Amino acid sequence: MVAVVAAVAVLGGGVFAGVQLLGGRDKDGDNASSARPGDSPPPGGAGSGGGEDGAGDAEKAKVDTTTRPRALTVDQLCAMVPEKLRKGLVPADARHRNTGGRSPWRGTEQTNLECSWIKYLGDDRGLAVKVWASDPDEAAGKSSLDFAKEKFAEDRKRREDVLERHRKGELSSGLKRDMSELTERGDVGDEAFFQSYALSGKRWGHLVTRANLWFVTVEYRSADSVKKDTGGALEVARVVAAELAKDKGDSGGSGTTAKEGACRYVSAKSVGTLVRNPGTPTPGTHGGSVAQENCRWPGGRAARTPGGPREKHPSGGLRIHTVTYPTDGEFQYDRRRKAADRRALRDPDCQPPKSLSGVGRKAFVQHCTHIRELPGEFGQGGTATVTATVLVGDDTYIEVEFRGNNAGGGVPGAADYREPHYDPATGDPALKAITKEIADNFAKAKAEAKKD
Repeated sequence: MVAVVAAVAVLGGGVFAGVQLLGGRDKDGDNASSARPGDSPPPGGAGSGGGEDGAGDAEKAKVDTTTRPRALTVDQLCAMVPEKLRKGLVPADARHRNTGGRSPWRGTEQTNLECSWIKYLGDDRGLAVKVWASDPDEAAGKSSLDFAKEKFAEDRKRREDVLERHRKGELSSGLKRDMSELTERGDVGDEAFFQSYALSGKRWGHLVTRANLWFVTVEYRSADSVKKDTGGALEVARVVAAELAKDKGDSGGSGTTAKEGACRYVSAKSVGTLVRNPGTPTPGTHGGSVAQENCRWPGGRAARTPGGPREKHPSGGLRIHTVTYPTDGEFQYDRRRKAADRRALRDPDCQPPKSLSGVGRKAFVQHCTHIRELPGEFGQGGTATVTATVLVGDDTYIEVEFRGNNAGGGVPGAADYREPHYDPATGDPALKAITKEIADNFAKAKAEAKKD
């Protein structure tokens, strides 16, 4: 089961909008019942395993694998909240950030998306919409609907446990001031409840609902009344749940979604020249006067031959970060170059930065390789961090960082085995080509945006 952390971090001062994609199974998710609501018990009685013909096992293993969540993008999620409604709840100058996507976990694809608008100065308010869904998992005996129902029940149980601790006076003083009971809401989604509490002088309203195959939370923060945060969360939850409730799985959760954030500037094929078995990328965007886009592209594990010897392979991932300033983008790029010079003087594992030709207006790359001492020998390899920084136009710099190894591996102990390491002879040209592709596509997208 994927655990979604449904909390908006409160950062001191400034204006910030936070969105997080978090993946991972609940600690007791593997022990959850695989029975589906409405399933009949297997022949032969509970726990009998069925009759001699195995009909019980077949019935128990039957899972709806055809109905799955739509291929939803984070931009589509944000668009579900009408602009007029959003501006009525959150100041017009609140900063917006979103991130999310689909990621594999133990053989299934899951979707975690979040869109939020938050402001901390002046008219202090915040709004966050988070949705979660999973493809069916036949091995676990759970359909997409099972996962959504289970996640909703787990979230309710968690909140009830916290509320019980509140009643017993076991919570910190910050939560003791005002925590409401869970109020059932039959007017939102398939099942829903609402809870509010006071924290740090602000009121928080949480609406938790299940809309067909989707688990949804809407959080609204204000410095006003209980009525304000209740109404804010409910209004947004209604429109989002109504849209997601239409999801009958017709589009298929395994469909291809448009790449967002900085992920859209490079192809998976290009990433694969440096990152072994590139997985599903995670995009992100930050609004405001300094516009930023992110992308993390993880590497996947190599397939293991059943019964074969255990192999060790190079692994790594790619991080892309674009930063666009209103002015003085070149000044910011130069600051990054000077910081790299200082890092090389301070850290013996980092080399002095080297200029890259033919990429953007100007660019440089820096290698930092940390050698690991292995039992019985000093490894020749290590984990590398290779960062290319490029200036695009007058106002944007882009960082493309590879962290990991790209060479070596094999069967440990074999004559041809080498500890995984970073080989600059193949890695550097690949990173340069990837950086150039990103810079060129960024410049193209920016020019097209100006035409619009």
